[in-house]
Amino acid sequence: MRSEKVELIADTARFPDLRVTTFMVEIPIYTRTHILTHRALSRNGASSRAIPLERCDFSYTPYVFPKENDRMIPGDVFDRESEEHLKFTQEWHEHRDATLARAGLAWDWENSKAVQFENVNSLYTSSGAKAHKEILSRLVEPFKLVKFIITATAWKNFFFLRCNKAAQDSIRYVATEMKRIRDENIPDHKEYHLPFISNEEYQEFGVSDSALISAGRCASVSFGTTNKDNEKALRLSKRLQKDGHWSPFEHQAILISPSSLVSWENLCGNFQNGVVQHRHLLHSGKVFA
Repeated sequence: MRSEKVELIADTARFPDLRVTTFMVEIPIYTRTHILTHRALSRNGASSRAIPLERCDFSYTPYVFPKENDRMIPGDVFDRESEEHLKFTQEWHEHRDATLARAGLAWDWENSKAVQFENVNSLYTSSGAKAHKEILSRLVEPFKLVKFIITATAWKNFFFLRCNKAAQDSIRYVATEMKRIRDENIPDHKEYHLPFISNEEYQEFGVSDSALISAGRCASVSFGTTNKDNEKALRLSKRLQKDGHWSPFEHQAILISPSSLVSWENLCGNFQNGVVQHRHLLHSGKVFA
């Protein structure tokens, strides 16, 4: 079974050609560059600094290619049950466990979690120097799975490059799943795109506060969760505005009628014309409503 995960969070359409989609994906941390290079995608990801090491997932094992395959052609990999792959898996786990041990951790396979055997918040190195968890986290990064929230209106280039047979195996699997899910899904036809907001919450809090709560929950992926309660998410989004952390506000949008587009010019950011981004509304002093 694959360790990577893909979840459709929100998919909204209006008029013939306006559509905005939000996914949450879980990927090996070393594949995140394949997401970050696409500027048409708005994204927030889990933070190596913020998430405690014992809450990180170190269960991922890569696919392995035959040694003679210098080009590492995707698809030309050893079967996971093959002797070659099982040997590679054993060696990968040995390297991972040794690295985790340097950070005061051990991987508990039975419960699928990291376990502390040292105080990872103030671990001393062999030289006597104290290393904070945000430093130790960098040491174990190659073995991590991390979550990303991704929102976009223009997916063509991302799918073209990352679903391609020349793409790295992990991102190709994730991108192919994203494309399949988006192609098969019937989007909600409505005016507002609000990830992580239920219909009941929308009715209770209205458009503007729902957008702020959505932003707070999108930001919370940095801490490894997206299920903050309404009040905490609202407080977080207001603090983020004050401190100038704007990326979580790129996931909410208003799908505008073409006849009204002139009055909303330059507010779409990296979205297609007609899909107005929450971040740019806030920058312009307008209300998300």
